[in-house]
Amino acid sequence: ETSQDSLEVIVLENNDAENRKTLVVENEEEIVYISKHKTMLGLEICGGRNDPNDPRVRVKQVTAGSAASDDKRLQPGVQITKVDGNSLQGVSMEEANSMLQIAFRTKVPVNLGIQIRRA
Repeated sequence: ETSQDSLEVIVLENNDAENRKTLVVENEEEIVYISKHKTMLGLEICGGRNDPNDPRVRVKQVTAGSAASDDKRLQPGVQITKVDGNSLQGVSMEEANSMLQIAFRTKVPVNLGIQIRRA
């Protein structure tokens, strides 16, 4: 028996030669899957618990040619809400960066929850 309370929409982009992106739309949060077909994650972040101006963890810069650059939704100002299902709410920038790097080194693919709000 399945519940209709939560709906998950999955779009597989199998026409992509590297099969690197899957989009899940769930409660206004998008999930970005980053594969390890490149050696560098290339995602610089800012914000976090220690930032008095904005405690949200956000994308500061994406390195061209990196794994993170494959998904054009990862742009400066985009909030990262989760790394592999683990919430980034209340974490420091250092903790969030560590979570990202560990996930990129150990998992295939890494999935990031993002919210496209550049407020």
